[in-house]
Amino acid sequence: MFDIQRKSIRLKNYDYGRPGYYYVTICTQNRDKLFGCVVGADSTSASAEMILNDAGKMIETTYLNICEKFSAIKLHEFIIMPNHFHSIIQITSKNTDRKCALSNIIQTFKRETTIKYIDGVNHDIYEPFEGRVWQRGYYEHIIRSNKELLGIRQYIIGNPVKWSTDEYFQK
Repeated sequence: MFDIQRKSIRLKNYDYGRPGYYYVTICTQNRDKLFGCVVGADSTSASAEMILNDAGKMIETTYLNICEKFSAIKLHEFIIMPNHFHSIIQITSKNTDRKCALSNIIQTFKRETTIKYIDGVNHDIYEPFEGRVWQRGYYEHIIRSNKELLGIRQYIIGNPVKWSTDEYFQK
């Protein structure tokens, strides 16, 4: 077998447990639309809405409850889209045990939602998926200014309106 080295997009020598704001995007495997649909999104519409299905509602509940496991975080704007998820996570205080590192938060979220999704598939509640629920890894961006924070908040809130032109959109 070949040992394929994946290139990390993480900032070298940066402590991802450091207090601050982080913008995160997680995509479903193969960009499968598992979490609902966007209604009213077309090139002429100024309004659109993401309608969560039962799986999307489970993703939302699990995400909102993640603070129970990580007391040093605060959740800000987020949006669950048909095949991806955007959020702003704030690490509020320095933690020395590394428990609150961004990677641990995302790993816990992905693990818990995958377990719940598989259970839902087994009980004929959620659509089956191929391979995995989530793709390997995630995108993160360290938010470094209030201006950047406001721009990302607006992007997240406006994501449904831009759905038909979104890079994650697939017909």
